[in-house]
Formats: sequence, structure tokens, C-alpha cells
Amino acid sequence: PVARAVTWQDTRVTPLLETPPDRLFETEDPFDRRVTQTLAESLQALDRAAEQATLTRKMEAFDQAVPLGVNANLCDAVAGLWGNEDLQRNLEFSFSWSPARPVVGEPVSRVTFSSDRIPVIREAGRQMRDREPLPDFDLRGPVVKLERAEGAPTGKVTVIGIVEDRQARVNLEMNAESYHLAVNARDQGKTVRIVGKLVKEGRGYHLKDARDLAIDEE
Repeated sequence: PVARAVTWQDTRVTPLLETPPDRLFETEDPFDRRVTQTLAESLQALDRAAEQATLTRKMEAFDQAVPLGVNANLCDAVAGLWGNEDLQRNLEFSFSWSPARPVVGEPVSRVTFSSDRIPVIREAGRQMRDREPLPDFDLRGPVVKLERAEGAPTGKVTVIGIVEDRQARVNLEMNAESYHLAVNARDQGKTVRIVGKLVKEGRGYHLKDARDLAIDEE
């Protein structure tokens, strides 16, 4: 298959100078070197995750690769470089490391994405973006469910709000004071307004770090 190649050269990195043997701290690599090394390792982790996901048809491999730098932006970038043409070609990334500053260990020199993995990477990027938390999300709607054990310091509340232009049930936990306000809102048939970090969990949503709870008096 035809290959689309992308090459990074590390030749402009600052040369490594010898330091005194009694130096207490090791010299950190320059920023450019660290960025290039992180990119190479993240691409390698993405390729391995795509290989495993192609076999299992599950997102688990991509989730496990998140600490290694795999995210929605990286998936979108790789899929975008491959393009939308219906061609059976590979996408190859090659890295050339400067001999003026040797890389510790075995540096990544080449990462090749076969054409059958690109659709998997594109779909993984879409799912990862859908699950990205939305900070400072303004949730407004009626309280439809309340659950609190006797004597418990917090309670579980479910609010129906608008998420991505459609109605959705959003679960959250409230302290005793906020829970009491939510009970009053439900009993009075009024809506509530809460701000927090919206996280997608499975088919539902959860509002974390909820704050600024208020009853809509309109």
C-alpha cells in the first residue's frame, strides 16, 4: 500500500555538555527534545491501542493508553493526516534524533499506522471527545429523583436538564443543606439551577463538584 510519511528531525536540539561528576541533580532535556519524545511515545502507544482495539472492538485499550498521552486530539490529528480518501495506504511517522544529544534508552524511530486502524482511531477520538468533562456546566431543570439514607451526610439527586440540545437525566450528590433545597424545589414543582463539572458515564451523566445551587423562582 502507498504510505503517507511525516518526519520529525531533532537536529536543532541543544547539544549535551558534560557536567561535573559531583553534581547532585541531573540535567533536564531541553523543551524541544521532551516535546518530540513525548509525541513519539504517544504515537507508539496509540498504534498499540489501535491494534488491540481492532481485535477486541472495545475502547478499553484506548482508555488504558490515556496516561501515555493518547487523547481525542491525538486521535483526530492522526486521522486527519491520513485523510478521507478511500485509499488502502499506511500513515508513517519517522523520528531522527540528533547525535549531539543522545537519547537515553531506545528512542522511537518509526511508527506506522496501517489503513485498517485509521477508522478505529477516528471512532476512538469521537468517543473520547464525547466523554470529555464540561467544566462550569450550568444545569437547569426539575428534580425527578431524591435518595438519601437516614442520617447520611449527603444525598443523591437526579435532575432532568438540557445536555447537547436534548433532555438528559443528570445525577449528582448534595450535602444536607443543598439536598433540603432540592426537596423543596421538587415539592413546589420548581426547577433548580446548579453549576459543576459534567461528566458522561456510560449512557448517563454525572455532575461533579456541584455548587451554587438555587431554586428558580420564575
